[in-house]
Amino acid sequence: MSYGDRQRPSFSISSPRAPWRRAARPLVVLFTLQLSGIGCAARAPELPAPTKPDDFSPYLTVYEEQLAQQGITLEGAEDYVAGRSASPLPEAADSGDGAVVDAGAPQGQVGEPTYKVIDGVPEYRIGAGDVVRVTSFLGPETPAPLSFRVQSDGTIFVARFNIGAIQAAGSTPSELTRVLTDAFRQYVPNGFVEVRIDEYNAWRATLTGEIVSAVGEGPGSYGLEGRVTASDFIYAHGGPTASADLGDVRVIRGGNELRVDVAAVLSGSEQDPALLSGDIVHVPSIEEGSSRFFIFGEVAQPGVYIYTSGISVLDAIAQAGGYTQTAKRSAVYISRPGTAEVVPVDLDVMLGAGLTAQAPPLVAGDFVVVPYAPDRSQLIRDWVGIFSLILSALTIIELVRRD
Repeated sequence: MSYGDRQRPSFSISSPRAPWRRAARPLVVLFTLQLSGIGCAARAPELPAPTKPDDFSPYLTVYEEQLAQQGITLEGAEDYVAGRSASPLPEAADSGDGAVVDAGAPQGQVGEPTYKVIDGVPEYRIGAGDVVRVTSFLGPETPAPLSFRVQSDGTIFVARFNIGAIQAAGSTPSELTRVLTDAFRQYVPNGFVEVRIDEYNAWRATLTGEIVSAVGEGPGSYGLEGRVTASDFIYAHGGPTASADLGDVRVIRGGNELRVDVAAVLSGSEQDPALLSGDIVHVPSIEEGSSRFFIFGEVAQPGVYIYTSGISVLDAIAQAGGYTQTAKRSAVYISRPGTAEVVPVDLDVMLGAGLTAQAPPLVAGDFVVVPYAPDRSQLIRDWVGIFSLILSALTIIELVRRD
C-alpha cells in the first residue's frame, strides 16, 4: 500500500480569529500526518498551553525538525493532507511493489569500503542510494515486501507502527535485519524481518580499456556488490578482449596507480586487490597500453620490468643488475615483436668510445637479449681439462697394452 492509498482524516479549523487559525493549521496538518502512520514519532515538547498564536511556534519547530530528518517539508505535508499529492516525500517514485521510495540519492565517496567482515565473512555495506527490500513476517497474514531507498543521510523511513527513521547506511543486510526485527518485536513479540538488497547504487567503479562489449557489458560504470576484486570486476562485465594485456592491468585510486598482473592472480602467485568506491580499472591493449619490457640472457636479474618513456637499452641493463662476466657485449640486440625489427647493440664499441648518450631507446614491449660468451680464462681452463683427460686416457691405454 502506498502513502496515497491511506485513509487520511480531514480536519478544518473554523475560528473567527484568523491569527489563531493560521497558527494552528500547521499543527493540525502534522497531527493528521501522524494519524496516517507517517511523520513525527517523538513525543510532543512539554510546553505550556498556548494562550496566543505565537505560542504554537515551539511545537511547530520541533515537529518540523523531525519531519526534515525524514525528508518531509511542511509544505509537502500540507499538500498530502489536503489531497494534492500522493506522498509527503519529495520526488517520490513507486518501486513497483507497493512501496514509495526516494528517487535520488548521492553515491558514496571515493575510497570508501564496499563491505564489512561479519563473523569472518565479507558482507555488503549498505550506503546512500541503495534500495533495500524489507519483508516483514509479523503474523498469519501474507508478508508484504516493501522497498526503501536509503536517503542521503543514511536512513530509511519505516511508517509501520510509526517506527520512523532507521539508520541503514554503514550496516550490512544482516545487521539491519537485527535492528528492524528488534524494532518490530516491540509490537509483535514473535515477528521477524528479512532484508535484501534490490539495487546496488552506493558504491561504483569504472571499467575501461580492452573489455568485450555486449548488452549490459563492456566498458562503463558498475555497482560494487560487496567485496569485488579487480579480476572479478573484469570478468563480471564482459571479460578481456583478445588484444588485452592482462599482465599490466591498472587500478587507479585517488591519483595513485596500482598495477595488477591478472595472469599471476589467476595462477595464485599474486594477490587480487579488492576494489573501493570510485576505483577505475583499466585494461590496456598489448599494442598500445603495454608498459613493460623484457630482458633475458647474461644479466644479473633477467625478467619483466616496467617501461618508462625515454628508457635506453643501457638503462634497461642497469635495471636488471648489469651484465655478467660471461655476457657477449658486442652482440646485444633489441627485438620488437610488433614490427619484427631487430636492433643490434655493440656495448664494447659504445662504452669504449664514450657513446652512451647514443644508446638506442626502448619502446614498450621490447625484448632485450644479452647473449652468452665464456671468457678466455674459462676457455683455457676448459681446454687444459680436456687435454688432461686425453693424456690420462692415453696413459691408461699404454699401461694396459704393456700388460
